[in-house]
Amino acid sequence: MLNKKLLKLEIEFDFVLVALACSLKDYRLCYLLNKNLRINLRKITDIEIVNRKFSTHSFYSHFVSVEEHLEINLLSNRGIDHFLIPEMKQLDYFMIIKGFIDDEDLTDLLKNLTRIAEVSYTTLVDPHKLKSKNNLIF
Repeated sequence: MLNKKLLKLEIEFDFVLVALACSLKDYRLCYLLNKNLRINLRKITDIEIVNRKFSTHSFYSHFVSVEEHLEINLLSNRGIDHFLIPEMKQLDYFMIIKGFIDDEDLTDLLKNLTRIAEVSYTTLVDPHKLKSKNNLIF
């Protein structure tokens, strides 16, 4: 009889996750974010999520802005048939902020997001609490 050992791998998330509710198309939201936050989001290759269980592929729009010490990714939560984070279907976009951002700058960012009239809701999300957190690793 063989002994089985279970290896648990804890994924470390070294980013801040902001969720947005906004009915705008992704390119229009990026324009407003670039204008109001003074960043430079640019469209890059879509994120592809493969569900091996159901043999499906879903694609999510992806924009990125790289500054000196900060990388901001904007991901659509809505694919053609699926959600990037299905447990948060009511939210349209996720902003992933990698690099150092202090509490004051993060508070300012959230305030500036709420000043955009077309953004109806923003919130910080703890990625560790998401069932679909692996979809945020790319």
